[in-house]
Amino acid sequence: MHLIRIFILAICLLTSLWSLAAGSVDPKKLAAIKELITVTGAATSSEQYARAFSQQLVSVLRMSNPQLSAAAIEIVNEEVGRSIREAFSEESLQQEIYPIYAHYFTLEELHGLLAFNQSPAGIKANQVMPQLMAESMQAAQLWSRAITPKISSRVLERFQEEGIEVRLLPAATGEKPEP
Repeated sequence: MHLIRIFILAICLLTSLWSLAAGSVDPKKLAAIKELITVTGAATSSEQYARAFSQQLVSVLRMSNPQLSAAAIEIVNEEVGRSIREAFSEESLQQEIYPIYAHYFTLEELHGLLAFNQSPAGIKANQVMPQLMAESMQAAQLWSRAITPKISSRVLERFQEEGIEVRLLPAATGEKPEP
């Protein structure tokens, strides 16, 4: 329960810090940011945020409760979903995002991004980007698994050369635990 409180407190603190900056965005820049977020689909649906938040919270809960029941997970999903939908209806996330865009882009750059995102190439990029990113992440995971043994071997070899002793769990070495 302590980890959950820390997790929620950290999220609230970060949200509060960004809220302080939200009111300081130039109105012209704000209008361009709102349009860009709409055109690119950057303000994704509340369901996507709820799913990600629920997965994180369930992971935290499982650290202390490895046998977390399906009913408990369902409660987490329902309550997180309800809370996220309420927050989206109040546009609280958007208020947090505007200053971030304002920090990184000038008004001219925002107009350039809008022009690109409204072009045929930009429209296609926005349509395929979620799947492209998902497939790229999957490829990166497969690549990572393929090079992990080589990396592990090199690190362990260097440790041995330097006289550094480490204890490894069986999963870290790829060996099966002894019965």
